[in-house]
Amino acid sequence: MTGGFEDIRKILLEEGTALVGFADMTAVPTGERRGLPRALSIAVALDPGVITRITHGPTLEYFREYGRANALLSHLRTGRQGFWSRGVSRPLPSSPRRRSSTR
Repeated sequence: MTGGFEDIRKILLEEGTALVGFADMTAVPTGERRGLPRALSIAVALDPGVITRITHGPTLEYFREYGRANALLSHLRTGRQGFWSRGVSRPLPSSPRRRSSTR
């Protein structure tokens, strides 16, 4: 991979990511990691001012901030298709949806 992890970290931080981490996943069974040898984790910070104003449960302001953060995470995961589609990685949902069993 040209540029390596530091290039990925730099791009994601420039795009608004607060934290970027990489993991070697080879100790995890291949099927559970979808055959991918490494993982990338990203985090987006919530506005501290919004959080400190929460006194008695979530507020409309918090709801909007949470939506902003999730939209940014979605953009970071899928918004750079040229970056992700170089054949070295693919974005996967942070919380895969699973069907509940109907017994």
